[in-house]
Amino acid sequence: MQGDVRLLLLCLLLCSEAISAFASSRFAPVRRAGAHIMMASSSNVANARNGSTHDVVHWAIVGLGDVCAVKAGPAFYKCTGSTLSAVMRRTPGAAQKWIDGNSNLPPDVASSMRAFDSVEQMTRQMSKEGKLDAVYVASPPGAHLENIRQIATAIDALPSNERRLRAVYVEKPCGRCAWETRAMIEELRARQVEFYPAYVSRAHERTQVLRRLLGEEKVCGDRVTSVRYTQRGSGFARGLDVADGSVPWRLRAEESGGGLIMDMGCHVLDRIDYLFGPIDDVKSTVLRNLRSYPLVEDYVEMSAKIGESDWSAVESTGATVECLWDFSGTSDLPDADELIISGPNGSLRMGGMGAGLPISVLDADGKLMRTLEFDAPEHAAQPLIQSVVNELRGLALLDEFEISLRLGRFSSRGDAPDGDTAAGGSSSSRHRTYQYGRERRVVTTRTVELLRAIIGPTRWKNAAQLLTLLRGLGNELHAAGGYREPAIGNMVRRIMFAVRDEADRVAPDASAEGEGKSSDMEKIDELSEQVSTKLRVTPTAGSTPSLASMLWAHPQHVNVRHSRTHSGSDLNDRLRSDSFGSDAGINAAASSDTHPAVQMYPPHFYQRRDDLRQSVMEAIQEMMGELEDLHKNINDQAVQHIHAGEIILTYALSKTVELFLKAAAAKKRKFQVIVCEGAPHFGGHQMAKNLAEAGIDTTVIHDAATFAIMARVNKVLLPAHAVLANGGLIAPSGSNMVALAAKRNSVPVVTVAGMFKLCPMYPHEGQDTLNDLISPSSVVDYGLMGDPVLSEVEFVNPVHDYIPPQLIDLFVTNTGGFQPSYIYRLLAEYYHSDDWEAFE
Repeated sequence: MQGDVRLLLLCLLLCSEAISAFASSRFAPVRRAGAHIMMASSSNVANARNGSTHDVVHWAIVGLGDVCAVKAGPAFYKCTGSTLSAVMRRTPGAAQKWIDGNSNLPPDVASSMRAFDSVEQMTRQMSKEGKLDAVYVASPPGAHLENIRQIATAIDALPSNERRLRAVYVEKPCGRCAWETRAMIEELRARQVEFYPAYVSRAHERTQVLRRLLGEEKVCGDRVTSVRYTQRGSGFARGLDVADGSVPWRLRAEESGGGLIMDMGCHVLDRIDYLFGPIDDVKSTVLRNLRSYPLVEDYVEMSAKIGESDWSAVESTGATVECLWDFSGTSDLPDADELIISGPNGSLRMGGMGAGLPISVLDADGKLMRTLEFDAPEHAAQPLIQSVVNELRGLALLDEFEISLRLGRFSSRGDAPDGDTAAGGSSSSRHRTYQYGRERRVVTTRTVELLRAIIGPTRWKNAAQLLTLLRGLGNELHAAGGYREPAIGNMVRRIMFAVRDEADRVAPDASAEGEGKSSDMEKIDELSEQVSTKLRVTPTAGSTPSLASMLWAHPQHVNVRHSRTHSGSDLNDRLRSDSFGSDAGINAAASSDTHPAVQMYPPHFYQRRDDLRQSVMEAIQEMMGELEDLHKNINDQAVQHIHAGEIILTYALSKTVELFLKAAAAKKRKFQVIVCEGAPHFGGHQMAKNLAEAGIDTTVIHDAATFAIMARVNKVLLPAHAVLANGGLIAPSGSNMVALAAKRNSVPVVTVAGMFKLCPMYPHEGQDTLNDLISPSSVVDYGLMGDPVLSEVEFVNPVHDYIPPQLIDLFVTNTGGFQPSYIYRLLAEYYHSDDWEAFE
C-alpha cells in the first residue's frame, strides 16, 4: 500500500489532537480540555466545613490489561496525593478477581478498592460516594470512545452537586483515527472534564535533560537541522500465531487502528512534536510485507519538515524529519532503535524507546564528547501521573483558597476562641475575641504561594499572557471575597508590576516591535478565543477567556475566528466589574478589526522571553522573603519611635502592634501602654494580656474613656487593614474616634503596618470604603429582638473605620517610616498605574 493517507491521519491523530493537548510548562503533559474552576456551591462549602478537600485524588481504572500490571497501575496509589479507589472490567467478577489476586496492592488500598463490571455504574456510584476525581481509560483504543461516552452518560445522570469527576487520563494512542480523538475531547469538554493523553515519555528525566541539552546548552548549535529515527526488528511480533486466533489486539486494526506503528511509533512522533514543533509536509510509504500478519501495516517510512512553533526547545523550523519503522523482520539489516538529532555544532544519539537508555553527545566531527546515563522509573507512567495529580491538586488549592475567602476564614469577620475577660466577669464573656489583623500576613503569604504554584507550571510564553493570567486570577479571587482582604489584590498587583518591569528591562528593537504586532499577538488572540469551547458558553461578540482557558489552553493548533463588537467604554465597564472566571472581562475587544491585546499592552510584551519565567519566579521569591522578614524589619524601628517613660495608647488587637511594643520592651525601654478594649469584639482584652505577659505595664480602658485619657498619652499606635492611595487608613471600627481624640489633644498618631497593605484605592465611598457589615449579635442579644420596640431598630456593626490622612502623622512600615503625603510616591514604586483598577 503506497501513499501517505494512513500516516497523515496518524500524524493528525497523534500530533494535532493528542499532542496539542499538552500544556504544563515543566512536563507539558496535558491540555485543559474543559477546565472547570469550582465555585463555592453548597456542596463545596459542605466539603470545606467537613475538612474534605482534594488533598488526595481518587482514581478509577477502566480496563485491567497488561499496561496496568507494571507500567501505570501501581503509580495511581504510589504517587503523592493519589489513591486508587475503583477498578472496572467488563467480564463479571474479573475486576474483583484482579484485586484479590494482586499481591502488590497495599492492604489499605485493597481493602477500600471497589470492583465494577460497568463503566456507567462505576462512575455513578463512586461519584455519589465522593471518591471519583479522575478515571484512567486503559482499554484498547477501539474501546476508548465508547468508554468515554459511557462516562459522559453517567455524568449526565448525576445531580450537579455529585459531579465531582474532573479528569480522564486516556492511554495512547487516544483513538483509532483523528475524529475519534476529537469526539472524546468534545464529550469531556461539554461536561467540563479534563482530557489527558498518556504520553508518558514527556515526563521522563531523559526527555527533560534532552530538552535542556538542546535549548540551554545548545549542544547541536543554535538550531536543529535534521531528526532521524529508525526502529527495525521482528522481535516485537514474535510468538504470534494467527492460526489459533491468538493475535494480540495491537495487530488487530479494529481494536488498535493499525499495526505496531500506532502503539509504538506515536511515542517518537510525540517526542518530536514536544522538542521541535509540529510535523508538516508529510510524505510516506506504508507497506504490509509480512503476509502472515493480519491486515495491518508492518513497514512505514516517513519524511517531513518541522513547522513553526513557539514551544520548541531550540530553533527547528524547516528541519528535516526522517523516520523508519520496520516490524516485518524481512530486512537483512540489524535490529535498531535509534534517534539522531543533528545541528551545525554536533549531534545527539539515543534509543527512541525506553526511559533509561543513555544519551550520547557528539561534536560536529562525530567524536563522542560524553554519555549521560539515566535510571528508568519503576513504573514508566509514574512521573507523568504524578504531574497530572499535582495539576489536579493545584486546582484544588485554588478551590480551597476561594472557599476560605467566601467563608471569611481569612478575614477579620471570623471568630476565635473566647477571649479572657476582666476579673469578676464582664459582658465581654458573651462574645468571641475579634481577630482583627491577626491573619493579614498569613493570607498574604498564602496568596503569594498560590500565585507561585499556579503561574510556575502554567505554559505562558510572554509578558502579555502572564499579565492576562494574573489579571484573571485577581478577578477570580476578588469575586470570591478578596475585596474583604485588599492585601490579596495588592500582592497580585505587585507581581504584575514585577512582570511589567522585567518586560521593559530589555529595550525592544524596531524589528521586534513589528513582530510583536503580528504573529505573537495572534497567538495571544488565539488563546483568548477558546473560552466558548472551554466552558460551554455560546460564542458571542467579544467573548473572552476564562481563568481556566488562560491557565491551561494551548493555542498551537487552534485557528478559531469570531467577531468582536464591544465598544471601548464597554471594555472599561467589563474590566471594572466582571469576574475573569465568569467568562468575561479582560480581553474584550474594542473593535471588530483590532486585537484586544493591542489595547492593553505595549507590542514588546508579546515577544517571547525565555528568561522571563525565571525572573518572575525570583521576584515572587523576593516577596516571600519580604513577608518572612516583615515583623523583624518593622520591630527594628521600635526604639526610634518608643522612648523611655512614654505612655502609648493602642486600640483593640493587632499582632503587628503587639510585636512592635514587645520589641521596644526587649530593648530595655520602660513605658506604659493603655489599651482600648475595642468593643463590641473586645480584642483589647487579649492584647493587654499578651503585653502584660511580656512584662509591659498595661492598662485596659473602656472605649468611651479614650478622650478623657488622651491628655496623658504621648503617642497613639494604630493597626491597619489597608493604607489608601491618599494616605488615609482603614483600621478597626472605633479607631477613627481614637484618631479624632488624638488630633484634638495634639497627640501624634503612628500606624504600624507592612507594605503589603498599601492599596492603590481612593476613599470615594468615605466610611464605606473597604468596609464590611457583620452580624449584630455582638451588639445586641438576639433574645431581646422579641421586644416590639427593639425589633424596629436597625443595628449596624461595621468592621472598619476610615481615618483621613490629616489624622495620621506617620506610617511605620517594613521599609521605613513615611508621612501620609508620601504614599502616592510609594504607589508608583510598588504598582503600575494600569493595574490599579485591574480587578475592583
